[in-house]
Amino acid sequence: VLAAALANRPIVLQEQNSRPGLATRFLARWADLACVQFESAAEALSAKTDVELTGSPIAPQVPAEAPFAGRLDPALATVGVFGGSQGGRALNDTLLALMAEADVPRFNLVWQTGASDHARVAAARAWPQGAVIEPFFSPMTAVYPLLDLIVCRAGAMTLAEVAAWGIPSILIPYPHATDDHQTKNARELEEKGAAIVLPETELTARRLSNLIAGLLSDPERTARMAAAARAAARPDAARVIADRVLALAEAA
Repeated sequence: VLAAALANRPIVLQEQNSRPGLATRFLARWADLACVQFESAAEALSAKTDVELTGSPIAPQVPAEAPFAGRLDPALATVGVFGGSQGGRALNDTLLALMAEADVPRFNLVWQTGASDHARVAAARAWPQGAVIEPFFSPMTAVYPLLDLIVCRAGAMTLAEVAAWGIPSILIPYPHATDDHQTKNARELEEKGAAIVLPETELTARRLSNLIAGLLSDPERTARMAAAARAAARPDAARVIADRVLALAEAA
């Protein structure tokens, strides 16, 4: 960026999180434009450069075939649990405890454990047919269309995808993220009515079970959350950002 500034080349930054990172905050003074995903990021950067609320580039919402779809019970809702690239040990432990309870609500479960936890989770019990447990799912465009509810961390890209697919969510932010930015990301989606934030310090099997059961038994609420998620989404972010880059390049 500094080299581009010295060469008088246009500079565009793209910030995914609600709390701009140190590099973005430092470099914004030289940028022609900052493309952001969250309103709070726009407020934080607006004094330093022009800012546009573009969203973050994500894969198009084109459903892919899910090879495991036939294992899901069509009469039940489907809940996805995703702990990010590392699976999320706290989420995995809580879900193991939840599934061991006698009065757990019935639902199909699509569970991404992460590579390091998969063997432990898979060996924990004889899972019912409606439970699909994998280290990772790829592509996620095969998974998102199946979900009625998602329980996940609150990384910016995950939230951009969840919003674009219109999935009600229970968000459990990773508490050790820099500047606690996942909590800030999650709160922005919660304020729009698209999500419920459950801090990891309050995460228990009973609390999570009650939240899941409450949402699955209230289709009107989940429909409102889904609509709020879609309203917050910016699925055309890649095109919008590309247009801004090309326009600046042509004007240079």
